[in-house]
Amino acid sequence: MKYLIVNADDYGLDENINRAVIMGYSRGIVRSTTILANGEAFLSGIHALKENPGLGVGVHLTLVNGYPLSPPNEIPSLLDANGKFFRSYQEFFPRFLAGKIKLREIRDEWGKQISRVENHGIVVTHLDSHQHLHVLPGIHKIVSELALDFHIQKIRLPQEKMMFLGGSVPSLSRFLARDILSGVSALSKFYFSKQNLKSPQQFYGMLWGGHLSENRLITILQRLPVGISEIMTHPGLSSQALEQKFLWGYNWEEELVALTSLKVKTIVEQQGIQLVNYRSL
Repeated sequence: MKYLIVNADDYGLDENINRAVIMGYSRGIVRSTTILANGEAFLSGIHALKENPGLGVGVHLTLVNGYPLSPPNEIPSLLDANGKFFRSYQEFFPRFLAGKIKLREIRDEWGKQISRVENHGIVVTHLDSHQHLHVLPGIHKIVSELALDFHIQKIRLPQEKMMFLGGSVPSLSRFLARDILSGVSALSKFYFSKQNLKSPQQFYGMLWGGHLSENRLITILQRLPVGISEIMTHPGLSSQALEQKFLWGYNWEEELVALTSLKVKTIVEQQGIQLVNYRSL
């Protein structure tokens, strides 16, 4: 049997993303989302999640973009001079390699992020992270400890097959980034398994993250193996407004169109794919 978790990342980041995720669930194939506890649209998005109980909700742990939940003086190694998280993994990673990031501070901040979601009445299905920082060496141990502390037994493993191209040829930089992430994830997989944390058997969406068009999504669906797979997606409304705000080069609207496409939904049915969320693991 083929089971598929279609997860929409970045819920809570912006109202245009929140609305698109709910549309992807109510009109399309999205069955799971992960919420940013520090997102500007976190509070406004909680009500919609409670109105759609069939949508699984995980925590999208973050160490980049925006403000932390912790007081700045408690986590100084994670913040820039303005008291904000560093803008991206490109700024975070060199500091991490240089030993300037304190793991205890990550644990404290991420604990607050999980607690905030749970304190708003959300039953957390799983954990993943913004820009996949949870699989970095050392940080993977922290996220495992937190999962056990909060009785969360499931976690994303962003280990996309290294030879998977998704129906078209990506840029060399994207290809290399995907393969490096998959290699790091392979190391985390061993540790997660030792801690009895469960993950889908296959992962898709890194190579074409932010650009998962209908054709690319169909390519994945047609090649989906038996077992449980996850596709990471980034639907949104008003790509131009979101791009001005976040500068990631994503085509959020294109992904929403793909996720709600009649052609895509027909292929899901024809392939005998059962849409599930992390509760099914």
